[in-house]
Amino acid sequence: MHKKIKISILVMLLILLCTLFNGCMNHIKTISVNNKDYFNALKCDNDEYNLVISERSAVDNLNNGYAAQADELLAKSLMDSGGHYYWYPHYITTIVIAVDTGKVKENINSFNSLAGVEEKIYIDSDYYNYITASIGYSLKKENYRLDDAINYLKEMERNGRLSNSNTELPIWICTDTQAVKLKRGNKNIDIIIPNDGTLSFVQGIISPYPLCFENSLCNNINQNDLRTYNNASPLYPTQEKYSNAVIYTDYRHFNEQSTNVIKKMRRTVFEQRRYSTADGQEHILSAVFFITLTVLWIAVLGLRVINKRVKLSFIIIGSMLILWLTARCIKWQINSPMIERQLWYSYYLFQFGIATGLLYLTSVTDKPSSNKIIPLRILPFIVVELLLLCLIYTNDYHQLAFSFYNGIENGSSEYTYGIVYYLSMLCIGLQTFIVLLWLILRSIKSPNKLNIFYPVTFFLLIFLYTVAYVMRLPFAFEGDMTVVITFIILAFMEVCLRSSLIPTNTKYKNLFKNSPLKMEILNNYFEKEITANFDYCLTDKQKDSIIIGKNPIKLDENTLLFSKKISGGYVVWQDDISQLNKMYSNTKTTVEKLRATNALIRKEEKARRKYLQNEEKIDICNSLESEISDKLKLLSRLPEKMKNQSNNSLLTVKAALLLCYIKRRCNMFFIALEEKYFSSDELSMYIDELGSFAEYSKVKLLCTNNGNKKLDIEHANLMYEFMYNILDEATQTKCEYIFARTEISDKEISIKVISSTKINSNIFDKKFMISLEKSGGKIIEQNDDDNLGIWLLLKGVEKQ
Repeated sequence: MHKKIKISILVMLLILLCTLFNGCMNHIKTISVNNKDYFNALKCDNDEYNLVISERSAVDNLNNGYAAQADELLAKSLMDSGGHYYWYPHYITTIVIAVDTGKVKENINSFNSLAGVEEKIYIDSDYYNYITASIGYSLKKENYRLDDAINYLKEMERNGRLSNSNTELPIWICTDTQAVKLKRGNKNIDIIIPNDGTLSFVQGIISPYPLCFENSLCNNINQNDLRTYNNASPLYPTQEKYSNAVIYTDYRHFNEQSTNVIKKMRRTVFEQRRYSTADGQEHILSAVFFITLTVLWIAVLGLRVINKRVKLSFIIIGSMLILWLTARCIKWQINSPMIERQLWYSYYLFQFGIATGLLYLTSVTDKPSSNKIIPLRILPFIVVELLLLCLIYTNDYHQLAFSFYNGIENGSSEYTYGIVYYLSMLCIGLQTFIVLLWLILRSIKSPNKLNIFYPVTFFLLIFLYTVAYVMRLPFAFEGDMTVVITFIILAFMEVCLRSSLIPTNTKYKNLFKNSPLKMEILNNYFEKEITANFDYCLTDKQKDSIIIGKNPIKLDENTLLFSKKISGGYVVWQDDISQLNKMYSNTKTTVEKLRATNALIRKEEKARRKYLQNEEKIDICNSLESEISDKLKLLSRLPEKMKNQSNNSLLTVKAALLLCYIKRRCNMFFIALEEKYFSSDELSMYIDELGSFAEYSKVKLLCTNNGNKKLDIEHANLMYEFMYNILDEATQTKCEYIFARTEISDKEISIKVISSTKINSNIFDKKFMISLEKSGGKIIEQNDDDNLGIWLLLKGVEKQ
């Protein structure tokens, strides 16, 4: 292997190791909050838990194993969807109107009264969902719609009286917690509870594990200017004034109406981001669109560029753009802060790749082929970029590239740039400047002097946009840098190809004329444009065949004529098949002999296969009968029982469960003949099917799993029979509900069942228990508060 390639591989492995081991920390019983006052209240007299301030959402923090600050609507939504969480409500926030009475003389007592006020109003973008819900509630009460509040706010913004950036305005629509902070700094602030109605939201901690808080927490909360159910700071309005504030509990309606609130506030109310992505969903869709566009552009590149090294440079640039967009797309879906940062750091790997790809393009265009894999002019840049990448990927340790204001664990959205970042931009800028000079020189030598306009415009756009983004100017920083850069680069390279700044089909005519093939290019009138060893004159009949696309045309016994329609005419070529004819003649006799021999072999094989198929069918039927024989006997006895009983509803349900069980066990039996593994999602569907029959005896089943994974087919059989026995017993004992949770990992597979009545392990027959013992599994009976549980535990099997 080339020495330079070995060095490059070693450096890339070093970067990978830094990525894998960077930022690994053990988060045990961590509580993440996004309110500093709440943080201070929890911090008092509490040394048991690790408290952090985080900008991430409650769902992201829960997925990372943290307890997190959330409102009651989100907590109920998570718990009702089957999540096992603990909810600890602590304080209440209410959407109010904060008015500086020293600057505002009008009487303000409701949201509707704001329409007649001349002063501008500040609305906090962090609470769009709460504010729009409260305004909608004041207009239409419980059945409010998001559009009601949007139209109300749009009308105010139409008069230029609404702002989401100027915090110095005399009127705020905000939470009462924010209003109290304002009041501490300005005694003229009057906190108004709208008399046309507003909403309150309970705030607290949702946790995946039990927590224990000090008895003094309520006092600590009040001392930190937060309002509890029965007490509040004197800065808050009196309890009587909160009579118009309703604690909202319909989380389904709230979530439905808050889905597009950010997008509608930005575009409809403030008329921002009309031509760029406005929320996370649009960020993802724009990335997918440009990934598809780049893939298609690379796909058609081979039809336009013959020079392999020029084509390679375009593929490098296009691949870097695709990977950059893909990393950006994945970054929006990742809940781990450490992985999210590493994906963010990888952006600079792709930016280096794009700059190096452009520089490589200047080194190979119109240059003779060379044995050097990496041209000398770009080798120093590659070495420097690898060193800079090592520093960027290890930024969590030294923060020389990005320095985070609140620390890495408390959010990475607020940061400043360090020396490594500026060195990286200098390296990319220097390579870009070299490419610019090269393109300007080519433009000067080009017959079309206007070509100089393209590279200058491109690099001017890149430079101005990058500077605006680094300076965080709103029109650049609020947009998506990855998408904008991708669009500019794709447009620029396409323009360079079409203007011949970057040649396409280099020396095509010389390559064609020196071809050893007998071929020629004809125009639409069958006049010769380029000829290579082709001296055959086409007849009118052959020309007609070429026009209709007939292929091939037989010229003589040993020659075929092929043709293809191209832009402006046709390409035709001859193919000598004399050797094929000779081979055909030699093999024809051998084929006839083999055909006779094969006929005898097939006859013997047919007889042997028929005998083996009969034997195999008998074995399969015997195996299937042994699998379900017990249940078939039980099913056959049910009709006799039904004759002796007047109320057969339970027996009918039992029969339906048995039939469903037998059908699915047969399916799983035949699947096991062909496959080793079984999908956990399909198993969940089978269990849900049993649950649908159990509902006829008023047994409600909720079954969840932790994702679609592969199960050993034997484990799947045990899990399905386990749930069948549970549901069968539940229908007989008048059980009201059953919650089942399937958890699958490489080490352990389990079904954890919680039911309203106790289900003992003695309901399982001896055959099932023997199979369970052979597989290394066990059944555990659990008592969980008022609910009764039974678990099936199996040893996990690592999938190949």
